[in-house]
Amino acid sequence: MKTIKPFSSGDLKEAIAKLGSNINLRQQMVDFLKSSEKKLNVSGINVREEISGPIVDSLYGPDDQIVKTLSSGLVITCKYRSKIARDFLMSEEHSDHVWEPQTTKLLLELSEKAKNVIVGGAYFGDQALLLAQSIKKNAGVCHCFEVNSESLEMLRYNAENNSLNNMVINFKGLWKNDNTYLSIVGEDSHAGTIETNKGIQAVTIATYCKEKGINKIELIMVDVEGGEFAILQGAEYFLKKNANEAPNLIFEVHRSYIDWSHGLENTDIIKYLNDLGYTSFAIRDYQGNVNMSGRPIEIIPVSNIYLEGPPHGFNMLAIKDITLVEKHNLKLCSGVSPKLILHKNPKIFQPLN
Repeated sequence: MKTIKPFSSGDLKEAIAKLGSNINLRQQMVDFLKSSEKKLNVSGINVREEISGPIVDSLYGPDDQIVKTLSSGLVITCKYRSKIARDFLMSEEHSDHVWEPQTTKLLLELSEKAKNVIVGGAYFGDQALLLAQSIKKNAGVCHCFEVNSESLEMLRYNAENNSLNNMVINFKGLWKNDNTYLSIVGEDSHAGTIETNKGIQAVTIATYCKEKGINKIELIMVDVEGGEFAILQGAEYFLKKNANEAPNLIFEVHRSYIDWSHGLENTDIIKYLNDLGYTSFAIRDYQGNVNMSGRPIEIIPVSNIYLEGPPHGFNMLAIKDITLVEKHNLKLCSGVSPKLILHKNPKIFQPLN
């Protein structure tokens, strides 16, 4: 059997990159790919990951900036360095979120009347900026922590560009004890921290709030690629409070950092929160930018989550006031995956409603 050689000597990825150097042509390509996604309905194939995404990745370089305006009027700028940036680039015009639609929606609902919100791992502000904009009407403050200096500068730029003077931006890591230093492992949106002898100064949430004179936190959101448990331990002073005073929690869990082979309810982080009086749920969400307007937020009790599949992560909700489920019209589900995935079995990986 003869092997047919390519007719051209050029490299396809380099060719697409050269095409992307023309801003107008690049935008035309992105628009074409977005429209093509709606027409490509191939069973079992993730069109974004396997077809359109790799082409867009070749059109953009890591220092190219994405600038888009959300439906709330926020103008968000980020560099093309993650799937978060790519999906934001390819989102519909004037989307109501940047990343993780249901988690973002839940964050905004839980912080509706908040005075103090803490975000650990604020990145360029994909969710922190929306939180700050929302609670500004309450004279609320969004306390952000970010250990990546480049992400921190982009976060500061976005805060200033949107006149969000209620964001306190800290180049510090959060941890379970003070007088600790952290080092970054991983890159960009997948960067996490580990405890070291030198590096970036860490602080507990309890100590930070004492220094700032903060007596109550309404919401803590943590996404730091593995350090979530340590950070929540550093907030124990607040987590011990009664249901009317304790903060609501949203945090990520991932099988790369947490062994849930005996059930997520038996992991250290969930047992710790349970002992403090919290009830935990998984949040069903897309790790992307998907229009979920008008759809209920689906949550799964911690003991009824479908966890099969390759190592993956998702966001959790932990609350002491169980009436919040009804108050925010959260839809309880059972036996399904918290990861919403467009190309997989809809009975497990897509919204039930």
